[in-house]
Formats: sequence, C-alpha cells, structure tokens
Amino acid sequence: MTLKSSLLIFLFSVLTINLFSQESDSNESAPRIEDCRFYKSLQDYQDGNYIEGLKILSMMGGSFSLKVTYLDQSGEEVKKKVAELPSDLFTYKGMLIRVFDYTPYYVLATGKLSYYSEFLYNNFTYYSEGWDSDPNKFTNRWFEKKLSDYGLLDSYKKNMPKRADVETQNDFFNLVIAYNIQYFNKLNEKLK
Repeated sequence: MTLKSSLLIFLFSVLTINLFSQESDSNESAPRIEDCRFYKSLQDYQDGNYIEGLKILSMMGGSFSLKVTYLDQSGEEVKKKVAELPSDLFTYKGMLIRVFDYTPYYVLATGKLSYYSEFLYNNFTYYSEGWDSDPNKFTNRWFEKKLSDYGLLDSYKKNMPKRADVETQNDFFNLVIAYNIQYFNKLNEKLK
C-alpha cells in the first residue's frame, strides 16, 4: 500500500469522527452531511446546508490540475478547474476540502486554529489562525509555541507517539497527524 493511499484511508477515518466534535455542543446531534456537495461557508457545512442543485460526480488530476465534474443547478454535467468551482468548500469521498489560491486542501481541524493537509500531497500540512485567513506552512516550532501559550505543551510532549509504537514510517506519520488533530482540537477548546 502506498503512502498516499494509506494516508487517504487514515484521513477518511479520522475526519469522519473529528469534524463535528470540533465546534458542536456534545448534547446536540450532528446534522447529516451530504457527500459530494458544495457549501457556501463552514457554518453551512456544519449545519448540513449544502448548495441546492449542485452535486459532484468525480474529481481527476493532480493538485494543481485538478478538475471537478459536477451537476449544475440545471442538471447539466460541468467540468471545471478548482479555481472555477461555484464554491471553495466541498465534500468528496467523506472529506471536507477547501480551496485556497487554486490549491485544494483537506480540512483536518477547524476553529480559531484550523489544520489542513494539501490535497494529494498529504505530507505537507498547514494551519490558519481563523477560518478566513490563508494557510501557513505547519511547523513544530509554531505548534509547540501555541501549545505552550495555553498550557498544553508538557502533555503534548509527554504523550507524543513514538516511532517504535508502529510498524512502518507511514503508520507513524498517520499517528502523528492524528495526534496533532487532537491537540488542535484541544487548543480550539481553550480558544473558545
């Protein structure tokens, strides 16, 4: 199994669990999210309010040449580059995807701090401070400073996954991403 396919399987399983736990009250039931749909905003996504009449059929190509085929509101099949889509936020195969400057990203965590992985190049991760700001390259130095500012650094370092905990480097990478998602969510709880 390749790194790319392993990470996609990992991301799919983590995201289906994580996306609603970040912003919703635990007493509320999460709305049913429709797959292959466009959303006007993160709030619309969280509320399950997709753009009526639009449905993604397929995606093909690389990160920078990605083309999306979808049904438009008149029922016609349309093929467009990501920069030409009716919205920069959509779901596909259970993943929330956001487009910044012609580049699609998987959304891994949302809140005052958001965490992203570049579509098809999952070993590149990014963060943004606030939903409306552009993504910045994720660095451990930046993350550990944020964790320190909110009293989470000791716990983060103490419980950090070890390479010996898993069989392959790919599994370790997936474990670290999942671990970072947990701590993005913890930071977002403190930032509410």
